Amino acid sequence: MVVENEGNGRYLLNFARLERGKLEYHIESIVIQEVIADIAPMIEPQVASKGLTYEARLPEEPIQVAADREKLVQIILNLMSNSVKFTPTSGRIVIEIVERSDGTQPVGVVFLRVSDTGIGIPVDKLETIFDPFVLLSQGLAARRDGTGLGLSISRALARAMGGDLRARSVAGTSTTFTVTLPRASTA
Repeated sequence: MVVENEGNGRYLLNFARLERGKLEYHIESIVIQEVIADIAPMIEPQVASKGLTYEARLPEEPIQVAADREKLVQIILNLMSNSVKFTPTSGRIVIEIVERSDGTQPVGVVFLRVSDTGIGIPVDKLETIFDPFVLLSQGLAARRDGTGLGLSISRALARAMGGDLRARSVAGTSTTFTVTLPRASTA
């Protein structure tokens, strides 16, 4: 499992490859629900040991994205691990496939959202968290180790696959990360 505080060497290696443009991608049609189901056993012990609630809200109909499976797993694991790390005991983490806030779903895009009831991120720091080596030094974050590369790498991976990674937060209350990925062609 790639968790920032357990895989710092891997993060540094991936960051170096990203910086040099040497990271290879194997884009294929992937059922996103299957990826999330495969990740669940890796993240659930951390969730349980911290006394958190985890919920996956996924449609029954398979949703296919065009992505590199390994890179998508790395993105989701990083987001889930951060949620566990920065959510106090008895908090909640939700992963879901959502529509846009206006209630529509673009034909060619899939929105995957990871939300938590954690410590949140100050509004003025929302973009800087995607910069390499940025570690917020507030509350719980000050007591956690890491390289500050997980979100930077995750955003770069999402963008290299034709998507994006964005965040919104209410400091002290919650954080939501939204990954957009191209929907795979069903033809």
